[in-house]
Amino acid sequence: MRGKFLVILGLILLALLIGVYFLLIKENKIQPVNVNLSSNSIALSPSSGSFKVGQTFDTNILIDTGGKTIDGVDILYLRFDPKILEVVDSDSKTPGVQIKQGTLFSMYLGNTVDNSAGKISISGLVQPGSGGFMGSGVFATITFKAKAAGNAKVSFDFTPGSTRDANMAEHGTAKDILEKVINANYTITTK
Repeated sequence: MRGKFLVILGLILLALLIGVYFLLIKENKIQPVNVNLSSNSIALSPSSGSFKVGQTFDTNILIDTGGKTIDGVDILYLRFDPKILEVVDSDSKTPGVQIKQGTLFSMYLGNTVDNSAGKISISGLVQPGSGGFMGSGVFATITFKAKAAGNAKVSFDFTPGSTRDANMAEHGTAKDILEKVINANYTITTK
């Protein structure tokens, strides 16, 4: 008797779930989320946040090759407002100001920061003959220091197909296959 009751209860619950599905999803009340993992992208993380003047915080430059193999990534340039933010040097042994390079590539070149102009450049390359890189991860990390209150936009120079700005070089062809960038916007408040 108890077994029959559980089967009937299970069927009733299943019928309710099917009814809710048709009521909400089919009536366009809830839209299923489609995730596109095939996008070749460079993103800042976090892409937003609130920080106080004098505070330092890290921003990661993330890359995702979208399942394609690449030979390198260039960031030419990542721009920030130098009145509101400055980059903290990650390598005191090297002259100038640099950001912390990641471990995705065997060679990192052109790691420079111009705090007065508010621009960052860095390039990562695979070892020649290595077969390229496919995947995702932290390309580099920027440590910002908040200098003044305001809205601080941090954005990539990016034009699809151009190799003179943020780009991903396709393995073997050097063609830019970067499809999108995700910029950041930080709010800096007084103490």
